[in-house]
Amino acid sequence: YQVNAISDYDQGQGTATLYLDASSNSGRGYDIEQFDDSSVERDIFLQTAGNRSMLANDFTQINDLGYGLIANNAAFSEQVSTFTYYCQTAMYANNGSEIRGLNCSNGYGNFGLIAEGADPNLFVSDLSHDKIDATFNDLPLTSIAEGVRLSLIEFLDMANKGSLDYSIN
Repeated sequence: YQVNAISDYDQGQGTATLYLDASSNSGRGYDIEQFDDSSVERDIFLQTAGNRSMLANDFTQINDLGYGLIANNAAFSEQVSTFTYYCQTAMYANNGSEIRGLNCSNGYGNFGLIAEGADPNLFVSDLSHDKIDATFNDLPLTSIAEGVRLSLIEFLDMANKGSLDYSIN
C-alpha cells in the first residue's frame, strides 16, 4: 500500500492513523473485504523501499545549536564539501547509520560527529537461557581469564607449527 499521510502519531503507544492511496492494492486501495473482522486493529510494520543512502555536495548548514546532518535507522550518507557552522552537532548518525565526510568542515559548534544506537533491523535472538543450557549442556564453564590463556596457548602452538600467519610491528 502507498501511504499518503500520517496523523495522530503517538510515540508512547506506537500508534498512528495512516491514509492509504486509493490506487494502491491493484487500484482497490484499502479493501475492507480482504479481512474477516474489520473491527480488529492490525500491526503494520513500515520499512523503507531499500533506498537508504544519500549523497550531498557543496552544502552549507548554519544552525544555532541545531544539527547539520542527521542520518537515522541504518541510513548511509556521503557528504562532500559539506560545511556546518554553530551547530550543536555537525553530523549525527543514529541507530546504525553511517556518515562519510570528505573535505567537510565543522566550525564554531560543539561536536563534529556523534554516533549512537544500533540498526533497528538487526536480528534479535529469541533463545532463552534454558534453550542455550539444553543445547550446550556438556560445555565446561571457563572464566574469561582462563579462556584468554587457553586461546593464547593455541595461537602460539599454531604459530610454532607455521599454520598461523601473523606479523609483529
